[in-house]
Amino acid sequence: MRFRHAAFMALLATGLVLSAGPLGAQPLGTFSWQLQPFCNNLTVNITQQGALFTIDGYDDQCGAGQRAPLVGVATQNPDGTIGFGLHIVTVPGGRAVDVDARITLATVSGPWSDSAGNSGHFAFNARTGGNPRPLPTIPAAALTPGSITAAQLAPGAVTTANIADGSVTTQKLAAGLPKLSWSGLTTSTTLPINTNVVVRSVTMTIPAAGQVMVNASGLFNFITGNPNLQYTWCSISTGIAVEIAQYMYGRTSGANGVSHMPFAGTRVYAVTPGTFTVNLVCNATNDTGVSPTAGVQTAQLTALFVAN
Repeated sequence: MRFRHAAFMALLATGLVLSAGPLGAQPLGTFSWQLQPFCNNLTVNITQQGALFTIDGYDDQCGAGQRAPLVGVATQNPDGTIGFGLHIVTVPGGRAVDVDARITLATVSGPWSDSAGNSGHFAFNARTGGNPRPLPTIPAAALTPGSITAAQLAPGAVTTANIADGSVTTQKLAAGLPKLSWSGLTTSTTLPINTNVVVRSVTMTIPAAGQVMVNASGLFNFITGNPNLQYTWCSISTGIAVEIAQYMYGRTSGANGVSHMPFAGTRVYAVTPGTFTVNLVCNATNDTGVSPTAGVQTAQLTALFVAN
């Protein structure tokens, strides 16, 4: 250990002196460091190239059957340390990780950290065991909030098999949470003869593909004492006219004395992200075709969004 230490110091000092001249590449030898506390051992060849030292070698991956190739550069820092920048391609799979290390001339060791968030002691010529360094991943701190969206994920790429139990909470699923919006109650709305009237309206911001279930309810308000037949229609619609195929219907005459008739209905719409507006539209007439005619009371419109 002491011999290797002294040899590295002597070769490094020679390299630093040679860097002042216009000489070509000068091999300094083969050396090793352990990425403690992990068992990964790096074996590298160091070559002096002017003011820099190029590095090539491998990570033994704790004695695995396949080594991870690495390349890098070392340079002398103004504070007297030697800085290492190493690029390691782990195998199998080809996941890359970058390692930053600094050594002092006194110990030929120092701190290290990598692009996956691991860190420890860069120990010269050491083999103290430990667990393998975890496979590189992208640390959460490296991701801007909201930078990963459905556009960056292939369909079906993330399933329950890729998500640890309890790692995703309802607070993290805001786009997928049900959203409720409603409009009501009106006290009374008069319906002019044969005229579509938007009685209630709800507008929602849709965050993701899904369905909106819309419910409407209220009372048809007929004119008592009127001997004429009175007709009312209401429908849930994304337009501003009663949809005859989807209407809620009421009819009475003054002879039977009905003044209020309850109505209710439900529709479901498939929706995509954006703004969604739905209306309760009503119309009325009578057999004379002249006013007065029926109206609508206590109308309510409720919309519930559920993501796919």
